[in-house]
Amino acid sequence: MASNPTLLTQPIATNGTKNAIPNTTTTPGKMSQDQGFPSETSMPLGAGGVAPSREDFNGAFNLLSALLYYAQKGFTFNYDNTQNYYTGCIVIDPSDGLRYECIVDMAAGTVAPHDDSTNTYWQIFKSGLEADQIPAFNKRDVIITSGSYTAPVTGWYKITVKGGGGGGGGGNSTVSQGTGGAGGGEGGTSIGFEHMTAGQNATVIIGAGGSGGAAGAGTGSDGGDSTVTVNANTYTGGGGGGAGNMNAIGNATSGKGGTGTIVGESGGSTIVSYNSAMTGAQGGGAGGAVSVLLSGVPADGVNGGGGAGGSGTYNNGGSYAGSAGGDGFAWFEYFDASLNP
Repeated sequence: MASNPTLLTQPIATNGTKNAIPNTTTTPGKMSQDQGFPSETSMPLGAGGVAPSREDFNGAFNLLSALLYYAQKGFTFNYDNTQNYYTGCIVIDPSDGLRYECIVDMAAGTVAPHDDSTNTYWQIFKSGLEADQIPAFNKRDVIITSGSYTAPVTGWYKITVKGGGGGGGGGNSTVSQGTGGAGGGEGGTSIGFEHMTAGQNATVIIGAGGSGGAAGAGTGSDGGDSTVTVNANTYTGGGGGGAGNMNAIGNATSGKGGTGTIVGESGGSTIVSYNSAMTGAQGGGAGGAVSVLLSGVPADGVNGGGGAGGSGTYNNGGSYAGSAGGDGFAWFEYFDASLNP
């Protein structure tokens, strides 16, 4: 492997007297990016020539060496709306700190990378590393109560927020065979990436799971939304929908999954017949299991999952309430260098 050439320890003339080199100039004898040293600097002084200045030489060396100085360190330059960009150019957008690759030649000021929602000119830069070469987050803080989260380290955080699960529908025994309640919907999940400094706070609201429907065909309540707000951005995991019971033989109305980057799973709607009675359906996601016939205690949802529906026996032999959805949560995942072996 070849060794490095002599590296710059700083841009040339950092502390020297120098001129800023403009793009163009009409001042006789002055250097510009467009013309370099103008023609009069090559003429004899007695024939109207102008001597090139020391400050221009220092300015030119400083301009060029500053670019080389940062390039030798592997620096990626920030997006600049005064520049034309060409396919393959890679920049950092200072608005979000992410690297973007230009995928179509574009004129200066066409669109900033983070504003290109259709990916017409820019896309998030992918390094092409194998999965086992990409550094992973090595720490996860799980938040299950509303409040303020304080970042323990400076760096990028993957934020996952999940809404509360919907409650299961209540079972009904007032019809000839009884009906079972449907399952509550799973809370939705949203995922975002934010750069946080150590000590910075994020506001966290955890959505509660919806309560189960009352015995006798009661409808389960919706789960609450969970949110994380940081750097003026809010990520929301929508609460799952509560489930119902049709008050007749057939399928009860299942709870819909909550909204988010990942929509929650709907609760079960098929009513299971057993000895002329009906068990309650399973909740969505990490939801409660199908309720055991005549037990009266269907399983609650966990981790934002929906609650199971209650069962209903035939001929008023007993109606059982649906179970509650699981409460939502938030995860903050990050890289803690102190844990690096």
